[in-house]
Amino acid sequence: MSRILVENLNKKFGKDVLFNNFNLQIDSGEFLCIKGVSGSGKSTLLNILGTLDSNYQGKVSFSNLDLKSMNKREIDRFRAERIGFIFQFHFLINSITIKENIMIPSMLVKRENMRENFEHLVEELDITGILNKKPQDCSGGERQRTAIARSLINDPDIILADEPTGNLDSSNSKAVGNILRSLNRDKGKTIVLVTHNEYMSNYANRVVNLTE
Repeated sequence: MSRILVENLNKKFGKDVLFNNFNLQIDSGEFLCIKGVSGSGKSTLLNILGTLDSNYQGKVSFSNLDLKSMNKREIDRFRAERIGFIFQFHFLINSITIKENIMIPSMLVKRENMRENFEHLVEELDITGILNKKPQDCSGGERQRTAIARSLINDPDIILADEPTGNLDSSNSKAVGNILRSLNRDKGKTIVLVTHNEYMSNYANRVVNLTE
């Protein structure tokens, strides 16, 4: 498990300053919600935490491991092993089946319990009946639950969710919220959720508001 520490983060987007000596600590096993108006840097912060954006000044560390001390290969492996991403747009590959989409991360990281983890996830997420379908033949809720399964197949410590219910109705949004809460409460996963949805923010233990 990892405690995430952001120290004196400075980040610009063009001439706009998104972060100026920004500091944040996320404890291991915490469920944190990040809110803020459009342009306040929510998704940028998530990309930095997820090692997708290294163009910043300051320090970001996971349990005292400074990300900038690692080379690209080490970063890529760290991301594949420790971090799961859930996005607003599921980014599934339409030419392959739901099962094949879920298993994509397993090509990068091999774990002994992969088969058991897969079977547990698809049952828990109620997608056992669509495994041989293509994404375009599934509902929005089914596609998003598939994306969640894909993000969890490697059993990551940290889950980063960027507007995961942005394209879902209230029923499916509630289902996703319950899944995230269960992962945090029952399995101790660290979750960082970016959302505009006031209802979804209630699932978190703590809310951080970013301002322009």
